[in-house]
Amino acid sequence: MKKLIVVMMAFALVLGATPHSFAAQAKLTDQLSDSKLTFAYADAIGTRLLGFDQKHPKQYTQAISAPGRSIPIQYVKHQKLSDESNGRNNMFNFDNDDGEIYTIPKGKVSEDEAVVLATKDAFQGHTFLAYRPVSIKGLDKKTVKAIEKVKKRKVLKHWKIGEVPSEVQVGIIEFERVKGKKPLASFVLVTKNGILFDDYEGNEGDNSVWRVDDGGEMDPSFFRVIFLTRSASGYSVGFEWYGYESNGLSVLQQNGKSLRQVEHSSRYIAPL
Repeated sequence: MKKLIVVMMAFALVLGATPHSFAAQAKLTDQLSDSKLTFAYADAIGTRLLGFDQKHPKQYTQAISAPGRSIPIQYVKHQKLSDESNGRNNMFNFDNDDGEIYTIPKGKVSEDEAVVLATKDAFQGHTFLAYRPVSIKGLDKKTVKAIEKVKKRKVLKHWKIGEVPSEVQVGIIEFERVKGKKPLASFVLVTKNGILFDDYEGNEGDNSVWRVDDGGEMDPSFFRVIFLTRSASGYSVGFEWYGYESNGLSVLQQNGKSLRQVEHSSRYIAPL
């Protein structure tokens, strides 16, 4: 191992780098970490946030709001669960919920909006892209055929829900049911270099296949992208998936030809 390090440093010196700069470059990374990210939701005015991370609440300095807007935040205090709480993680129960309070000194987000909280250096090496939601429509035939080839499964339904023009398409795929296999759906990023998948295995039945009480239907309008970034490793995305009982929150990052889960949580929002 020591010989390898010496060889690498020698190679760096040939290229004009010093041992110090080589070590500094080796430490640089664009890998997102769950230790530097968490989620929060806004109050009814959109000027306060309730964060989920109670271990290191003071480290978060920015909120990432859809579609990829970075907003400075200030930590205020921990809020204890009130006896009047109804257990929901929404704006109606904001003052009674358990979590970490932050304020937005300038500007605001939409009421009840879910956001990603991040440390100052969480997105080092990342460029936030100009993502935009679009009127939901089908993906093109070429893309659908490419998806079927990769997954070796016929596509039943497909939708395009957003895009970064001329660079990335964001879509939802529902595959045909196959006897002996669980139902399958995917959140996909269609890029110039290939298609990236976040797969969901559903439950057998007709009432709660993908989410509780979904009637067996995959609804593309229930997905809201919070941000899309590009870095040396590829693409990263944060999104919220609405449900009847809870909203799922995810941050994913490209890992070669696939997407790895960086951080995941949920908001319990079931009707009273």
